[in-house]
Amino acid sequence: MAKSKTYELMLRIGGKADSSLRKACEAADAQLASLGETAEKIMSVAGTAMKTLGAAAVAGVTASVTSYAEYEQAAKGLASATGATGKALENQEKAMQAVYKSGYGENLEDIAKTIAVVERNVDNLSGKWTETAENAKAAIALEKTFGYGTEETTRAASALMKNFGGDAATNMSLIAAGAQKG
Repeated sequence: MAKSKTYELMLRIGGKADSSLRKACEAADAQLASLGETAEKIMSVAGTAMKTLGAAAVAGVTASVTSYAEYEQAAKGLASATGATGKALENQEKAMQAVYKSGYGENLEDIAKTIAVVERNVDNLSGKWTETAENAKAAIALEKTFGYGTEETTRAASALMKNFGGDAATNMSLIAAGAQKG
């Protein structure tokens, strides 16, 4: 209201104040006050949003550090279990990542254990990480679907390869088909 009186005073100095002009000035003053309140509310919400984003960023960094620590633990376990180094270990780690990204396995450590079992039990793998990943996915799927252990599945696939030919993935598909038929 103080501003509208200022407008009225300025108008009186220059001449007679028109009531419609005074009303317009008072309305403008009220709208400016409302705009100021709205700006304060926006700043308050923005401040809360920034705090929330900051907390989310901290949570994201914490999750990243945890994920990295989990990955390192799994990779070390994989190297220990298989004895692989260099390119062979890189391929096993790529297979582990591919299986994890595909949504198989409970966590990286379980996937690393499955990769190690596949590498140990399945003969004649090509050395390509994609083949190891596909065999690990098949072993995990058989375990989840039919309750077949990874050791059992990979040994059976290897025995089928030795006795009847084919590759591990084809033989794991045969194991799945046999389980479906009962």
